[in-house]
Amino acid sequence: MLKFEKAADFNDVIYERSGYVARITLNSPETMNTGVKDVGKAMALVRDADDIKVLIIKGAGRAPAAGAPCGHVTRSARERSSPLARWSRAPGRRPR
Repeated sequence: MLKFEKAADFNDVIYERSGYVARITLNSPETMNTGVKDVGKAMALVRDADDIKVLIIKGAGRAPAAGAPCGHVTRSARERSSPLARWSRAPGRRPR
């Protein structure tokens, strides 16, 4: 059994390590782990650690992650100009 120790402190993410294993827990169970903002920071720690070979991602509460909150998203100019929309329209990104 692995014994995980907290390796970094974020608002809505728990980042722990045990040897060469890292564990990221999305820790916003009241929103079913949607809209977790600090997951990118925790992933950057994993990316920059040369000794991490395994990454476990889990969610606190009853839902690992219910997706992203999208009540504010509409088919508007704002959506079409989102970073994801711009990335998907970049040259070489279109499905063939």
